[in-house]
Amino acid sequence: MFGQGTNLPTETQEYMGEVWSENGEYTGVDKVGFVSEGITAMAVQSKMDIDGAVVEDFKALDDAIEWAQG
Repeated sequence: MFGQGTNLPTETQEYMGEVWSENGEYTGVDKVGFVSEGITAMAVQSKMDIDGAVVEDFKALDDAIEWAQG
């Protein structure tokens, strides 16, 4: 979850997408969710590429938890 004041530069988003995608591939996750009230979660989500995993962004933590448990 990213706080309201989180503003990630494009380079950071790309780095997170690359590294977290590698980690997701390595661990074999099925789902990855990002939460923020602004567009940060959507921006990071758009950089993710994990074969076989669903990657989503959410504006509310409760919605993300419900999705992850489903």
